Amino acid sequence: MKILIAVAILALSGCSTMFNSGSQPISLRPDSPDGDGISVEVRQSGTYFSAKLPTTIDVSPGWKEVSVQVSEKCFEQRPVQVQRSVSGTYWLNIFNGGWGFILDAATGTMWSYDNAVRVPIKKIDGCSDHASVTDTKTDS
Repeated sequence: MKILIAVAILALSGCSTMFNSGSQPISLRPDSPDGDGISVEVRQSGTYFSAKLPTTIDVSPGWKEVSVQVSEKCFEQRPVQVQRSVSGTYWLNIFNGGWGFILDAATGTMWSYDNAVRVPIKKIDGCSDHASVTDTKTDS
């Protein structure tokens, strides 16, 4: 009876759901040495948070896209999409009768994000980090 229950559980669960259901670390690094300490905004389908480069973030695998964008004033703010691909564990579902393909696709755990992302850092020419101070004249 225990064997039958174990077989039923394996047949009704997806391999990616079992192995990829936690969070996945993604290393974010600047593409130039000048980028250390630069603030970025990380977005994943409506939620976002800030971090400073270099850093490692944790995201949940799924259908949600993940993007990273520099958030400092004098730097180009081009979003970088974190690439994703089908997880290797997704293909193990062939051994459980194929039910896992449906489950993993429905939950989004079939996806795996790139482990490392280079964030482009480009300072805007002529931009000053400090507000300019203008002299004011007073009539006496």
